[in-house]
Amino acid sequence: MTLACSVSEYNKSLNDLKITKRKVLVWKNSIERIIYTKAPTEYTLKNQDYICAIGRPSFQKNTLLLIKSILVAKKDLPNIQLVILGVGFYSPDKEVIEIFIKKYNLEKNITLIPWLKREESLHLLKNSKFLVSTSRYEGLPYSVIEAFALSKPCLLSNVDGHRDIIINNYNGFLAQENSKDISKKIIIMLKNKALLKEMSFNSRTFFEEFFLIEKNIKKLENIYLQ
Repeated sequence: MTLACSVSEYNKSLNDLKITKRKVLVWKNSIERIIYTKAPTEYTLKNQDYICAIGRPSFQKNTLLLIKSILVAKKDLPNIQLVILGVGFYSPDKEVIEIFIKKYNLEKNITLIPWLKREESLHLLKNSKFLVSTSRYEGLPYSVIEAFALSKPCLLSNVDGHRDIIINNYNGFLAQENSKDISKKIIIMLKNKALLKEMSFNSRTFFEEFFLIEKNIKKLENIYLQ
């Protein structure tokens, strides 16, 4: 039996792996309700109007595309701030993006933060405007579910995994995999405060309805008991 964490994974199991329908089930990734408490962290961000990304710079996360999108958005928003969490001590593309950041004078616009305790990362995510991801592919990312739990809308690349979790103009946006479209939607979300506020409320509602583990754990237990 194959257990898929999203409809995208379910379809890939059928179409790419040729697994029969009766041998594939879907259980969407779920988490607990996040009880937010202020966590101490050595990273104090002076500009509170920052957006957040999570994940090691790598081929999958397509971090360079995100950096290029910030460069484009900077033309309209000179003080734009991006915080990338979970860069780690080693990342395949870390040196590449550091060189790019330096080359285009983005040091004041982009902050790279290594691994932190989960509470610290959630603290920084909670204080951001929204989560952004330019991944080339995903399953059903926990970082997005955590963002929703913290009432944070998301701007995500229009790829498998992301399509399963975003409703355009409701809890965020899906963007094409190019810096022009990503930067355009970043600007919209930062400038339109009323829209951002509405999507923030919707994100929490969406989480409560679909990704709360207290609601979904019984289905998972039944799958394993079959």
